Amino acid sequence: MTDRQAEALYYVFERDMTQVKAAELMGVRREAVKRHVDVALAKIARVYEAWSHRGEGYALSEREDEE
Repeated sequence: MTDRQAEALYYVFERDMTQVKAAELMGVRREAVKRHVDVALAKIARVYEAWSHRGEGYALSEREDEE
């Protein structure tokens, strides 16, 4: 993950800021923050998926709808 992606995640998730406020602090548009967050989360998901496929303590499963 890039430094900018990590920065966007920090503001949005650690500091609980809106994307608008994070964008102001980062000096970019809100759309850029959204893109940084989306790409970073996809990268993180791929790491967990890879660990799951290698049996490294994570299992992916489908959620079944409760009736």
